[in-house]
Amino acid sequence: MPRNILLFVLALLFLSITGCLDQPQLTEASLESDYLVPPEDIDTAERQQALTESQVVFVEFDGVTVSNCPETTYCNDAQGNRSSIIESFFEQDTISWRPYQNGAGRQLIMDELEQAFDPYDVIFTTERPSSGHYTMLVIASNSEFSGLGVAPLDCGNAFPSSIAFVYRADEFSPQTLANAAVHELGHSFGLTHVEHTHDYMYFQADDGNNQFTESLYDVSNAPNRCYDGDTQDAPQVLLDVLGPTPFDGYFSDTDGSVHEEAIDAIYEEGITGGCTSDLLPEFCPSENVTRAQMAAFLSRALDLPPASKSYFSDTKGAWFEEYADQLAEAEITMGCDDGLYCGGDDVTRAQMALFLTRAFDLPPATQSYFTDTAGAFYEDAADRLAEAGITMGCGNNEYCGAESVTRGQMASFLARALGLV
Repeated sequence: MPRNILLFVLALLFLSITGCLDQPQLTEASLESDYLVPPEDIDTAERQQALTESQVVFVEFDGVTVSNCPETTYCNDAQGNRSSIIESFFEQDTISWRPYQNGAGRQLIMDELEQAFDPYDVIFTTERPSSGHYTMLVIASNSEFSGLGVAPLDCGNAFPSSIAFVYRADEFSPQTLANAAVHELGHSFGLTHVEHTHDYMYFQADDGNNQFTESLYDVSNAPNRCYDGDTQDAPQVLLDVLGPTPFDGYFSDTDGSVHEEAIDAIYEEGITGGCTSDLLPEFCPSENVTRAQMAAFLSRALDLPPASKSYFSDTKGAWFEEYADQLAEAEITMGCDDGLYCGGDDVTRAQMALFLTRAFDLPPATQSYFTDTAGAFYEDAADRLAEAGITMGCGNNEYCGAESVTRGQMASFLARALGLV
């Protein structure tokens, strides 16, 4: 054999034994047959009772031995490290799952899980709970099996102690593993495959699966499903089986906010219903208030009567048209310029001072309160707000009239003006 051919053959043998040290990690994998459907004749007595508290998910990175459960028809037993998947999918009696050692990869997976299930009542932990129901998500580096992951298709989360698996972890990028982990947990909570390529439940796991959506079922890759119809509304399914993330008060996004008490107070008065949300009630406290929203808030707060005419040329047919006209008739505003109301513009702190001073007919102030309002068109209004205890400015004896008002700040302004807090 010529020497150059011999060297080439030896090089191939070396690579086949050692592997390529710089081999890139895979960024996509097929998950088309990655769930196990419980037998139709399973004794319903084997199913767990519905959860009465948060769904706990134990993410096992450190390796674990999981066995089949031959004495039962079908089982999901995270506490006992037993799953019917071991025999039905892997055709084994017992599998020792090897640890996934990538520290940065572990953190990325946990971050993705937290982000994906943030709206729902799920608690993720890497410490095995000592009691109670919990789902176990095994992240392992075993490479002897095909595919990337598998989980039970658990309609209605009837088995809250399921075990889901993501394996061959050392062969795939951490982001692909993270998205596959969300995907497999989705099956454990009753979701199946859909056509939307960016949905976590798309059958092809890659870095682009990053949301739960309402999408058409993937007929080719979803022969089994938990719900009738042509579409799967994943956010609603998860909300139904897991419940919303617990929160205090009326809105899910105001916990810990300095404005929370005021926001709840104006909600109770019927002044606000919050902002648009597909799942949980939200107030959007950090978003700026628009002039349209301000008209609605003030009109409801003051219970203004219907206007006798239309005052603005740019409000025809707008949802806030009547509110703006009511403010104009009450002489709280005359708009922004030349017969316009400018409903889409943000409300500044200067404008807010004028709105509230006129709306609540605040008396003149006895002194000047702010160092940055001298000579400003809103100086008197800002001082009236301060003397009424509605605001003390933005800090350092300043009022910051040019800054926009957030919805949270607006709630506090209104609640103080109405004596609600």
